[in-house]
Amino acid sequence: IDDEECEEGVRCMAAPVQDYSGNMIAGISVSGPAIRMSNEHIFSNIEYLLHMAEQVSLLMGWQKPQE
Repeated sequence: IDDEECEEGVRCMAAPVQDYSGNMIAGISVSGPAIRMSNEHIFSNIEYLLHMAEQVSLLMGWQKPQE
């Protein structure tokens, strides 16, 4: 989560995308005005962002670790 550290008035949340070897090869991020990217908005959507990054990783051959 970027809480206006890079650009005043802009907040961001991001998640990694991994390939078949487990290396991080990309990221998915969502940025927006701080007024709309409240903590409530970020934390209510972070699980969806992580899920989508996981789905892309699976398409890239990454395998979810066994629990």
